[in-house]
Amino acid sequence: MTSRSRRKLRTTRFGSVVALLCCTAILNLAARPSDAALEFRSVRDVRDFSVVLEPAEPHSESRESIRIRAIMTSLSCPADTVARCQIALGPNLRWISGDRVHTGHPSSRWRGEPDWFWPIELLAVKEGNTYVRATLSYRISCTHTPRGCGDEYADEMVVELPMFVDSGGVTFSMVRTVRAETVRLGQRFRYGGDFLVPIDAPEEVVYSDIIQRARVVHQEIGHCTGCPPGHHEVPFVAFVTSHGAVRSLTFFPNGDFSNSQAPVVHAAEIAIRRWKFEAARTENRRVADYVRGVVPVDSE
Repeated sequence: MTSRSRRKLRTTRFGSVVALLCCTAILNLAARPSDAALEFRSVRDVRDFSVVLEPAEPHSESRESIRIRAIMTSLSCPADTVARCQIALGPNLRWISGDRVHTGHPSSRWRGEPDWFWPIELLAVKEGNTYVRATLSYRISCTHTPRGCGDEYADEMVVELPMFVDSGGVTFSMVRTVRAETVRLGQRFRYGGDFLVPIDAPEEVVYSDIIQRARVVHQEIGHCTGCPPGHHEVPFVAFVTSHGAVRSLTFFPNGDFSNSQAPVVHAAEIAIRRWKFEAARTENRRVADYVRGVVPVDSE
């Protein structure tokens, strides 16, 4: 198979829904709060994997032979990475052929047999709404990455292909991402937005499900003795739990911190401990999220 053919196979009509992104990078911390409860590692949210369910055609006139192709992709994971994908069927669907559980090499660097996609054939036994769901997971040693953290991280993703079955056949809707998460050094994070959001357990929430972002509901100005004269603004990122508590915090998330700013950051840290935050919300529950902002600090 030529490299051109390989690239063509990796392109799907639902590529805009499941974006292919590059490696995850860790930001340098400019300052760490002294309270261990606020200590955190700032991690940029960049995903390097996807799984797609692609129907043979947008509308199938046959309920007896529904053909779908499952595709696993990764732009920059090591060539020898092996991913596992499990297929689950919604109501009123029956299996005809194809792997229910498939392992293969999703990396674009893989030069062996193309095992990162496979066909599935299904039968619809009743009319109505249903779906096919794919769950992708794989582990990579951090020694393979620029981070070189000496441990492994695991990426997980769940996507769903909705469909409607009637007397005229099967009509497919757009593939949607149900869950996209990663586990780093024992901590689970949700992909979405500009940063990885720490969570406690797998959850079927993605960034687009959030209808109200986490936000500040009470804030106070910091006061600094011995700081350079004038008004200062200290940028921060705070990770807020589903209960509205600050789980982790960092200042100068873009890494543009200098030692001369340490007194200002200390004053900002004292001030932000008195702030109050409101958790983010989806349509049916509160969820963890992050807040970007600035702490105003006046010198005295």
